[in-house]
Amino acid sequence: MSGRERARVRRVATGVARRDEARFSGWPKGTWRRKVGLYEAMLFNPRLIVRAFVVAVLLNLVVPVFAQTAVPTLSSPLPAVALAASGGTGTVDLGAHFTLPGVSRPLMRFDTSLGAFVVELLPDVAPRHAENFAAYVQAGRYTNTMIHRAASLDGGTAPSIVQGGGYSATVPPNPVAKFSPIPLEYNRANSRGTLAAARTADINSATSEWYFNIKDNTTGLGPSNGGGYTVFGRVIGTGMV
Repeated sequence: MSGRERARVRRVATGVARRDEARFSGWPKGTWRRKVGLYEAMLFNPRLIVRAFVVAVLLNLVVPVFAQTAVPTLSSPLPAVALAASGGTGTVDLGAHFTLPGVSRPLMRFDTSLGAFVVELLPDVAPRHAENFAAYVQAGRYTNTMIHRAASLDGGTAPSIVQGGGYSATVPPNPVAKFSPIPLEYNRANSRGTLAAARTADINSATSEWYFNIKDNTTGLGPSNGGGYTVFGRVIGTGMV
């Protein structure tokens, strides 16, 4: 990387760090200075690049909201498929024979450089935010973007959240084109494994950026923190293992 490119990366990382300090009231003043180097490294860590988002399949069961860890179960026997001796192929719709306990809402698959995982959107909990996220996916605005932020909100060294949806994985990074902001819909706690909307100090400012709760942030990102942060999805399957 040339000196000019490195300087541009430094400016972007500084801007992101300053903005994030303004967003989260739990950050002491001046925290951004300690985050610049981390953000600068994350901008060019290919293991953190989110390569694409794809709409996945809709299943049919309901349970309370938390990170779901069950594996698919066989709901009906698989049919016999006749194949020709010459090497013919057959097709079986596995969606008609398996269910995922506790899942009934729209699913999104996150394809990343570290592998894929699935998120269940919660339109019954935060309808506008779920619809907003789906609109960004359908418009292709999350394709080739990156996880640009990891932050500890409890004073520890391990991250409490990881955040994306804001920048392309390019040199220099470009902001994701935004739709109109979405009003706050705080109806569920920021428990571990949930997907929530990032915003500024304005409670009705959520647009493209989102974050995953890596820890239980029920208290830190709850109503006492400026009205709370809207949860609109949850990781399912083994995505939080």
